[in-house]
Amino acid sequence: MALELKAELQLVTVVPDTRVTPAMGEPSVYRDEARESFEGALKEASGHLPEGLVWSTRLLGGPVVDALADLRPQDADVLVCGSRGYGPARRVLLGGVSSRLLRHARLPVIVVPRR
Repeated sequence: MALELKAELQLVTVVPDTRVTPAMGEPSVYRDEARESFEGALKEASGHLPEGLVWSTRLLGGPVVDALADLRPQDADVLVCGSRGYGPARRVLLGGVSSRLLRHARLPVIVVPRR
C-alpha cells in the first residue's frame, strides 16, 4: 500500500514493559537482550521490503497498546497491525492487542487478519 501511494513506511515495534524480572542475573542485561531481539526483528522485517519503498524503523518501549496508541498524527497517518486471530475464548485470556488498539489509538487503525 505504501509503495502504491508513494508514502513512507515506518516499521514500528514495541519492547514490552514486562513486570516479570529474571530470578537470576542482572535485570538490565535482560532488558538489553530483549531490546536487541526486537531490533533484530525490525531488521529482519525490513529485509523483505520491496525496492523503491521509502522506509524507516522505530523501536518503542512500554506497554504495547499504550505505546502504539500514543502515536499522534505527527508520527504517522495510519496504523496497520496484524491480528493473531485467537478467537473469542482465548482473547478473553490474552487481552487482544488489536482490539484494544482499535479502542484507544489516536490514529486510524487497519487490522489485517491472520491468514
